[in-house]
Amino acid sequence: MMGTSDIRTWMYVPADSRSKLDKALSSGTDAVLADLEDAVSASGKAAARECLATWLSEVDPTAARPHIWVRVNAGSVEDDLAAAIHPLVEGICLPKVESADEVHAISDLMDRLEPSGSPRRPLMLMVETARGVLKCDTFAAASVRVVLFQLGEQDLRADLGLPPDLSKGADPLPGPMQAARDRVIFASAAAGLVGPVGPVSVNIHDADTLAAETARLRHAGFSGRALIHPAQIEPIAYGLAPTDAEAEWARKVVEAADAAGAEGTGVTVVDGGMVDAPVIATARQLLQRAEAHR
Repeated sequence: MMGTSDIRTWMYVPADSRSKLDKALSSGTDAVLADLEDAVSASGKAAARECLATWLSEVDPTAARPHIWVRVNAGSVEDDLAAAIHPLVEGICLPKVESADEVHAISDLMDRLEPSGSPRRPLMLMVETARGVLKCDTFAAASVRVVLFQLGEQDLRADLGLPPDLSKGADPLPGPMQAARDRVIFASAAAGLVGPVGPVSVNIHDADTLAAETARLRHAGFSGRALIHPAQIEPIAYGLAPTDAEAEWARKVVEAADAAGAEGTGVTVVDGGMVDAPVIATARQLLQRAEAHR
């Protein structure tokens, strides 16, 4: 089983569709996010919880499968968790987080609902409002369950009153959306969390643009990306993988560093550039990612 830091693709699947949940297990995504929130109508929440609980009870626990997480509703957390706290569910995604108090409250609720002796499920917190962006640096300290953030740009655009993004993957212009990305990335790093999960794209059919856009997110500090359609899995995974040139550079640096270390030297030169401890650490992380993406 891969750890959370190795999950690249997080696919949202409506929790009220048994057929889509079944198909997601063989889709090739790293993680399934069974969605009780936006993918389900307001009148269908109860039926979705029932569908999810039934589906989880019938999934073969011994079969190879993606990680399974559940996105709950902020307004019906207790009811949603009653269906989501299941041995196959590895983590919970909480949307529209705006305060540390919300994080503390759901963590306490999970403490009460999880069976005694069961693993403590981690939390993914969604930052998708202006208030959430401004407060996100306080969220991780509210609970040890918090392991990563996800940036929800569609909701954030609506909250800010911004027009739709029609750039088709072009580099973002300076402005509030780029500022939000930067703030969530800094908050994650400052809390010692894995890089945040990048925003969903509505681009389903233009694989090249999706891959290029995703590569820019990786270079900005995102560790993975949420998606809404199986056709997005491959281009997003490609965009999140280190390039061949990056992997080759990392190998050179690690080999040179290991050789220098054997000789008792802390600094060496690779391709005309000085290599010291921070560069070596970056190279080792990059090489580890390249091997994980094979």
